[in-house]
Amino acid sequence: MTKFPFWLPVFLLFGLTSAALQGQYPGVQGAVESHIQVLEQKLSYSNDLVKQGETALDGKDYEAAYAFFKSAVDTLPQGGDASAKARGQALSGFCNAAVLLARQRVSEGRYADARSIVEVVLEKRYDPDYGPAQNLRSQLMDPQGFMDRGTITPRHVANTEEVKRLIQEGDGYYATGRYDIAFKRCEQALNVDKYNIAARRLMEKINVARQEYADAAYSETRGALLAEVDKAWQLPLRKFTDGSTSIVEQPQLDTRGSQAINNKLDEIIIPRIDFTDSSIKEAIAFIKKRAADLDEDDSDNKGINIVLKLPSDSPDAAYPITLSLTDVPLREALRYVTEAANLKIKIETHAVVVVPATENTDVLVTKEYKVPPGFIQSTPGSAPPQISGVAAGSQSVIAVRSPAKDFLASQGVEFPEGTSANYISLTSRLIVKNTLPNLELIDALVETSEATKPTQVEIEAKFLEVSQNNLNELGFDWLLGQFALAGGSGVYGSGGTIGLGRTINSAGYPLDNPGGNPVGANSNTSGPLTAGNRGGTTGISLNAVDAVLLGSPAGPAPGILSVAGVFTNPQFQVILRALSQKKGIDLVSAPKVTTKSGSTAKIEIVREFRYPTQFDPPQLSATQGSTYAPVVPNSPSAWDTKNTGITLEVEPTVGPDSYTIELRLAPRVIEFDGFINYGSPIFASVAASVTTVVAPIFSFLLPSAVFEATPNTINQPVFSTREVDTQVSVYDGQTVVMGGLMREDVQKVQDKVPILGDIPLAGRLFRTNVDQHIKRNLLMFVTAGLLDPAGQPIIEADEDDQLLPEVDVNAMLSDVIPSDVLSAPLPQ
Repeated sequence: MTKFPFWLPVFLLFGLTSAALQGQYPGVQGAVESHIQVLEQKLSYSNDLVKQGETALDGKDYEAAYAFFKSAVDTLPQGGDASAKARGQALSGFCNAAVLLARQRVSEGRYADARSIVEVVLEKRYDPDYGPAQNLRSQLMDPQGFMDRGTITPRHVANTEEVKRLIQEGDGYYATGRYDIAFKRCEQALNVDKYNIAARRLMEKINVARQEYADAAYSETRGALLAEVDKAWQLPLRKFTDGSTSIVEQPQLDTRGSQAINNKLDEIIIPRIDFTDSSIKEAIAFIKKRAADLDEDDSDNKGINIVLKLPSDSPDAAYPITLSLTDVPLREALRYVTEAANLKIKIETHAVVVVPATENTDVLVTKEYKVPPGFIQSTPGSAPPQISGVAAGSQSVIAVRSPAKDFLASQGVEFPEGTSANYISLTSRLIVKNTLPNLELIDALVETSEATKPTQVEIEAKFLEVSQNNLNELGFDWLLGQFALAGGSGVYGSGGTIGLGRTINSAGYPLDNPGGNPVGANSNTSGPLTAGNRGGTTGISLNAVDAVLLGSPAGPAPGILSVAGVFTNPQFQVILRALSQKKGIDLVSAPKVTTKSGSTAKIEIVREFRYPTQFDPPQLSATQGSTYAPVVPNSPSAWDTKNTGITLEVEPTVGPDSYTIELRLAPRVIEFDGFINYGSPIFASVAASVTTVVAPIFSFLLPSAVFEATPNTINQPVFSTREVDTQVSVYDGQTVVMGGLMREDVQKVQDKVPILGDIPLAGRLFRTNVDQHIKRNLLMFVTAGLLDPAGQPIIEADEDDQLLPEVDVNAMLSDVIPSDVLSAPLPQ
């Protein structure tokens, strides 16, 4: 008997029940699967929101982070095991972002919004036990929690951001040169915040830029108006010709035809020539036909003309030609054929003539060329010829120059017997007698000299010197009169003495007593407290040469305020001495000269300064008794001359590239500074005059009178010289710095009265401070440019306006992407 397992009926019953349920509720399984899919979608969507929230949190965009995390938390169901971990991560980020956002709202003065955010975090569905949120809510509920709660308001924060935006826009407009709209933005910012310093600073910069533009516009307008005045003085312009070289031919022959024939004779290559007992006519006809076939000239003049001139008594077949050649030029083919027939070729203007070997083919032609004045020296690669001097006014001035033949020979021109070459410098004409091939070479040389135009160099040496002298002084002078110490002790006090200091002068103190002395001074030497403090010219000293030239009168700085006690015990007077001086001297010297390459030029803008160098001594006459004769002073006996001003000596050399310029420069600036007296007075003595009876007896006992017989002035000038002697290389139209000098002399004086000057605050009344800065800056520039004989730059600047492409405004705008995460729909 077969036994069934006990679970088999149960399994069958469960299967029947399931089948019955599926038949009775067919939508249950579909609902479960749909719920699972929705949960998976929400979980994936929540993870994406968490990532976006973390990114926003890292970027300190707390509002966006708050929205992302809140959406992530709200998406996931509460209490589900499957989504518990994801919801916990989203909830943690939400709480953190909410607290940060609430604190940001507090900084903006939006306390109500901050509390609303905190209350949302502490709701039961989120995290009511979140500590940072509870602490922040306690501070918000406490009236003393935020001390600046009444000062920082949302309106104030909004105004601050608006001012920042306006100033930022104004700065951008300023950087792009739109000053008016930049100034307007500053005014708009001041309408919001009238005490904004940044806006005022930017307005100051804008005003400076406007002033610079106004200065430039003023200079341009003034220059244009002055140019109109100068234009009225303009002379009529002279007319220019093309300046092409003309050739006067005697007789008139076209050498270009023979040059074309020579080119074809060298360029046409005949592949094969094979003659066997051929006559000269047959050979010439074959060569002429092959030359026409092989000529690559596109014109109708293919091949060359060959003329056969045989002696009348010579038959055509007198010299049979047997010849075999391969790849031979046309010229060589004709040479071999004519030599085999005892003939030779002569190249003329339009044809090649075959003539007997005994005929002279070197026909001499005389031609006259009009060439540039520097043709003999200017041709590239030529050496300057040796030119002998001629007497001025003699007939040799217009005679031919013998170096012409040597010069042409150095350029490869042959001069057979009977040829000549003469150059007339007065008319710049070259007369040549030579063969046609040599004349063609001379043609090429003349064209080369025409293409190589004479080059001139314009040099400008510029001296820029800027000096500034700033002097600032602030000090006090005290005078203190006599006084008795308290207590009746019989002890008295007063101010000090001048010692080595300056004398008390009533002109330096505005308040005087009835005796004529300044109030507080007992005499011209007693009473000062600050006599040792240096100020004015006693504090600042000149250098040795300036002190001799200008002198150094000692004196205090001017007083601007004085206070005195007249009826006090003791009397006193204090005067405030202050000085602020600024002196600037700008000097520009720009001598300019134009010269030929390789020539030395010198320009002088000077004034002759004559001064004596030797003096005859003064003549003194012997005194007699109480009278003396007049003295003859010294007198100059020798003189010298010094040129003061600007001198520029320059020697330019244009480089082989016709672009680089080698310069030897020696600019010099000499200025007269003043005279120094090297003489000293000459004194004489005379006996005293006595009119009594006993004068002859006692006259030797009376003192003699001493007087200045002559000042004996011997003035010698002092000059300041600035010069540079250097060699530089510059490109055409460029500027280089030859040298420079920067110097600053600083003198500071800080004097004080001992003890009194060390008292805090009040001690400043017993101190004198002097500060002087003398700045000098000297720069020397040189600019060189190449000019043609018309005075125009060889390399002209390209001033053509380049059309700028139109700006695509739409391409500069970013696409606006909506990202309102708060309004984004949640997946269903």
